[in-house]
Amino acid sequence: MSDWALTRPNVVSWDPAVLTGLADHVDEANGRYADELRRMTRWVADAHTSWAGAAYDAASDRVDEDYRQASKINAEVIDLATVLRQAGLRLTGERANLIGKVETAENITPIAEETYRVQDDWTLRVGFADNAPADKRAEITGNARAYQGLIDKAFFELRDAARSADRLIRAAAQQVRDAGDAVGEALDRPVIVGTEDPRVDRAVSAPPDNATVAQNAAWWDSLTDTERKDVVARHPEWIGNPDGIPAAARHEANVAVLATERQRLQQRLEKLNTDIDNHPTGGWFTNEDAERDLVKEKLASLDEVDKLLEANPEQGRLLVLDTSGERVKAAFSIGDPDTAAHISVAVPGKDTTVDRSLSGMVGEARGLQMEAEKALRSRGDGSKVAAIAWIGYEPPDAGGDTPWDSGKSLDNWVEGTLGSAGEDRMRAGAPKLASFLEGLDTASTTPDPHITTLGHSYGSSTTALALQQLQAQGKSVVDDAVFLGSPGIFADDATDLGLRPGHAYLAEADDDPVADLGRFGGDPSFGDFDNLSTKDGVGYDGQQRSGVTGHSRYPHRVTITAYNFAMFAAGHPEMAVR
Repeated sequence: MSDWALTRPNVVSWDPAVLTGLADHVDEANGRYADELRRMTRWVADAHTSWAGAAYDAASDRVDEDYRQASKINAEVIDLATVLRQAGLRLTGERANLIGKVETAENITPIAEETYRVQDDWTLRVGFADNAPADKRAEITGNARAYQGLIDKAFFELRDAARSADRLIRAAAQQVRDAGDAVGEALDRPVIVGTEDPRVDRAVSAPPDNATVAQNAAWWDSLTDTERKDVVARHPEWIGNPDGIPAAARHEANVAVLATERQRLQQRLEKLNTDIDNHPTGGWFTNEDAERDLVKEKLASLDEVDKLLEANPEQGRLLVLDTSGERVKAAFSIGDPDTAAHISVAVPGKDTTVDRSLSGMVGEARGLQMEAEKALRSRGDGSKVAAIAWIGYEPPDAGGDTPWDSGKSLDNWVEGTLGSAGEDRMRAGAPKLASFLEGLDTASTTPDPHITTLGHSYGSSTTALALQQLQAQGKSVVDDAVFLGSPGIFADDATDLGLRPGHAYLAEADDDPVADLGRFGGDPSFGDFDNLSTKDGVGYDGQQRSGVTGHSRYPHRVTITAYNFAMFAAGHPEMAVR
């Protein structure tokens, strides 16, 4: 079921009860199949009264093996019928809910000659009478917005139900096919009494809590293809975020988790709204009021992720989706990091959240990928580049690039961003980034992928800590690191970060108030790093790129800094402008 089909005419014409009817047919056929299996085993057992010896023993062993293997198909078909029935019931309910919201809106006419009409794309249009006064128009428009919100919510719930049904039905059907293939393989093998495939009936357990990247990868490698599909279908929460799992599996799992998390958060929001409405003071300044704001922000973040998935159906990979903590964490790749020869990871700084920032970062990643692959092609190299926007931690929220932007005093702005509270967030994020980088290297099918980090502002300091942690573990994962507008990177040269000499680069624009603070280990511009131009410049292709000023424009497209990032991501630092 694809989202493009969820127009009003199509939804009205849907009959999800077909799925429950199909489930009944599957159950009926499966019952006949089970009866035949039992009849076969009884026939052989009854024959023992007149048949004995080695031939009977061999036949009995074969029938027992056939029954055991065929019973697996029977069990998987039962699961398929259950999935079909549950999908039919859920879709029936969500469809009725959406249609009910539409009919409610259209059947309410606030004033004679005013109408609400829901279009095929679920957009609510208002028709006004020619003589409707301005205040009434405003009132009607406000009511329309409220109805539109209810319709949108019902639509998203139906869409999520359709996606979930599609995924679960496909997975259950594949399990039936896999069980059938396993039966064929088993029947082709000679029967050895007392032995069996050790993987056939084993229960798959979740990867260990707090497992290392190597342990996650080893756990995944130990699974059969059938078990992997089953984990993705039944336990997507196991593999969406652990590092070392292949990107395709993480993406599929996180897309599934997105729908369930949206439903959970929406239910929580409704509960909080009810509690606040019933509170004597209207819920002001209560824990529920504060939590409601966080839940709303998380739902907005999930909406943003959803838009990115719809906008990038081929190249997009959702590598992280974590709704724990105060904010949603996410990582989104343009391109497949498991097969790319070059991988870049952008690490943002303060004031970065999924709902406000991820789309912009993904747009920058798309531009970087295009620029880098263009440079590679100019050298006769058809290698692929994967560009990742990583918001896998919760950087501080300063409210702006400078105290003047944020409305805070200088002392409060610096303390909130670069003080002990901010440093705590950095040190909490660095191990996550180190693990993520190691996981990219481990899951890659390229023998030695070229990995570049792009750390901006506070994110540059977080990146530096992550690189030092990898170095302390004896792991050489990252090849090049670029630090932009950095308040400090705890290092004097590239080797302090576990990089080869000459493979750590700085970019510091004019009028950047953060880059000169040197809060974390001193001002890196005084260290032994390769400094990059932030002025107007011309690339290898003869095109003019604009320079950057201030603290926030480094990654913007068509700038000299964005061009330079792409050259490093492509593994051609000699093509950068210094």
